[in-house]
Amino acid sequence: MSKSAKEYLVVLMFIILIAVPIGLVIYKLPTKVKTIYFAPYILKTHSCYTHASGCEGELIDTIFGYNIASDDAKISLNGSVSSGINGFFELALPAKKNYKISVFTTIDNLFYSANTTFSTDSGAADCITNFKLLN
Repeated sequence: MSKSAKEYLVVLMFIILIAVPIGLVIYKLPTKVKTIYFAPYILKTHSCYTHASGCEGELIDTIFGYNIASDDAKISLNGSVSSGINGFFELALPAKKNYKISVFTTIDNLFYSANTTFSTDSGAADCITNFKLLN
């Protein structure tokens, strides 16, 4: 799936439909999203601020579950995603917010999880490599 298609799907998740006695109210979609690249790790990582094609994460082709919540509690997402051949997975999220993400996976019958915080503000890091998976 292309990057723009992924962003489109994530943005669609933010459509809020509320049934009210006089009809249906549709809230405005966020107009700006920021793609964040994540590389949870067990043994090794690298420090990174801006994701580049040379970035490599430790866990290639690994399925992760995730829960994300914004500090203002207006956004709460959960799902699963697979890391690519570079060990990263990416999510496109509404810009100008602070988030907490929890990720979890099972490797060789061992359950691992980690938490970290990040921002989608302009100028904030888009390459998140600072969360060690613990079992």
